[in-house]
Amino acid sequence: MKITIKIVSLCLVLLLMGAMSITLYAEETTVTATAIANNSPIYTIVVPQGITSTDDLQRTETTSYHKEPFTISVTEALFLDGKQISVRVYGEDGVFALKNADGSSTLPYEVFSDANIEKSLQNGEVFATFTEIGSQSGFVRIDQKNITRADTYTGNLRFSFSLSDIEE
Repeated sequence: MKITIKIVSLCLVLLLMGAMSITLYAEETTVTATAIANNSPIYTIVVPQGITSTDDLQRTETTSYHKEPFTISVTEALFLDGKQISVRVYGEDGVFALKNADGSSTLPYEVFSDANIEKSLQNGEVFATFTEIGSQSGFVRIDQKNITRADTYTGNLRFSFSLSDIEE
């Protein structure tokens, strides 16, 4: 029994010594570091999933334009530093035209940016440029006098994005 008490007492003493704090002294030094970060530009662009006319178009004898609006948005723009994002538009097979189901009839259309509604864009031209978060609206315009027959017309309007130095 006396041995057990001595062992327990020894363990308590060792535990108390282990719980003591010890202060260490060190010389003060200054550390200098240079961090160089090469961050690549990061951007997020939102394009319309589709542009669909909710109206039934009908052939007219004279010019009668139907417009369908759309918007391109840059929702994130980081580390652009002197760069701009250019958004270009392309028609299917290089032509702004819709086709009927069997491809026997086409319906031409024009693409405009609200930044210049006086001149339609040509295939591959710049629709908008961005240097920060923002949006640019535009529209697709169909002249209903170009409808040759009643049908459902579809096509693809493609967008490409590129990063370049800001032109001064």
